[in-house]
Amino acid sequence: MLSVTGLTKQYGDETALSDLSLTVETGEFVTLLGPSGCGKTTTLLAIAGHVAPTAGTVSIGGRDVTDAPPEERSCGLVFQQNALFPHMTACGNVAYAMAPHESDEQRREERVEDLLSLVGMADHAGKRPSQLSGGQRRRVELARALATDPEVLLLD
Repeated sequence: MLSVTGLTKQYGDETALSDLSLTVETGEFVTLLGPSGCGKTTTLLAIAGHVAPTAGTVSIGGRDVTDAPPEERSCGLVFQQNALFPHMTACGNVAYAMAPHESDEQRREERVEDLLSLVGMADHAGKRPSQLSGGQRRRVELARALATDPEVLLLD
């Protein structure tokens, strides 16, 4: 479960997000809709821990993660802009996300293979991002976001 209470983010005099509260139950799918600049990306970045909120709290799985760094949040995020490492293959990009969490190399390789198959990219595992179409890169990013089996998956 994801719980956001009173989330506010200010950049100087500009308020990017004002007093947002929402609860997303396990298994629910929620879409944030709004015009450009209304705070959708800021909300996702604050939930994932990439932006510190000015006020409010974020809880994942009943645990307050407001001050926790991204790697301690059990949260996968697919960024709005391409965020693959250009020098790594599709396989390497997915495996990189698992490195801090899975020390067994064989298990890591099997998980990467399973995830690339899940997103239809198994045949492209050895390709670098520059060799993939935009849609293929997005699927590799999705596999990477799923690599740590997060409690919350955010797609920007």
